[in-house]
Amino acid sequence: FISHHLATLGLRYRDKWPPALQASATLVDVVASYRALAKTSIGPVLARTKDRIRHALGSWTRADWMLADIVDDQALLDAAENSLALAAGIVTHIAAVAAAHLPDSMHLRVLGLLVGPIAEAVTRRISQAASVSDSAARALLRLVSAVLALADCFRHSPDSAQSVEAKAPVSKYCPEWDALLAQIDRLKKLSAQIPTTTTTLGQKQP
Repeated sequence: FISHHLATLGLRYRDKWPPALQASATLVDVVASYRALAKTSIGPVLARTKDRIRHALGSWTRADWMLADIVDDQALLDAAENSLALAAGIVTHIAAVAAAHLPDSMHLRVLGLLVGPIAEAVTRRISQAASVSDSAARALLRLVSAVLALADCFRHSPDSAQSVEAKAPVSKYCPEWDALLAQIDRLKKLSAQIPTTTTTLGQKQP
């Protein structure tokens, strides 16, 4: 973002420079330095942001916390949902800023790095639920809806000359995404069962 403005600053204000400077008053020579600075700065920034996300996830990152313990407790369910919404909100905010100021490739890579800890935490919790009823499966699907909605952040413009947006494959930038979708698919199959039964996740249904 800064490099782009440095490269065009002289051109945008050229008419206001004294005639002797109109052909040479640019800041292009410092673009390389700013790009190098950006590369060394983005790592720590992403690390701090991932720490914020993990903090927002709260109980989702605790080793002693199980989904099976909360599906019948509305207060715990609400707290778990709020934690996911908070973590997803951080990513959504970053996505809006990154989309406006970063190239598509960098924007999507940043999103993948930030969505990864959320997808991993949710996948781990769902997979640890040894058994779940169809009603509990529906509750869990509602619970993680904010996380699944993050797929909409992976939009970009493949053709810079056009404003048409396309959705990038999330798993290309977030390796944890496919494992999450596999667990979501199991919940969806269980949620469609009637009447209410308790079934072990991953087992084939008769």
